[in-house]
Amino acid sequence: MTWHNRIATFVWGMAAAWNGMLMVMTGVLLRDGVRSPWTIAAVMALFWVAGVAFAVFASRQACTRTTLFHDGGLHVRQRFPLRVAEQRFDARDRPQASVVEGSDSDGDAYFSCELPLGPPFRMPYRVVEGRRERCEDACASLNTARR
Repeated sequence: MTWHNRIATFVWGMAAAWNGMLMVMTGVLLRDGVRSPWTIAAVMALFWVAGVAFAVFASRQACTRTTLFHDGGLHVRQRFPLRVAEQRFDARDRPQASVVEGSDSDGDAYFSCELPLGPPFRMPYRVVEGRRERCEDACASLNTARR
């Protein structure tokens, strides 16, 4: 059984689109010139600061793939834009999965199934996110096969 958490790909795409459009607009402004170069330079500098900050934020978001094998073994993989961390656990050494309740930006309940993994994984390692039932099912599968 395999679970994928690809929520970070949206953030990666948005950061790439933002910085790509910023490069195009900077090129247009340099090519065509402007009437008040200091004002435009200040505005573009602010956009570039925001673009770099957004790229740093996006580079710290990870996509995960968690595979539960028939023998009870577990393979976890965390993919960042520039690196990958992965590890395989035997059935007896696997960590206990738990459902964690949080809230989204609107204040609505938001759930995730998390595994407490240490370095080199970023905490928390989210197997799945979203509806409570989906997270509870994933945690039940992971914990039942653990015994």
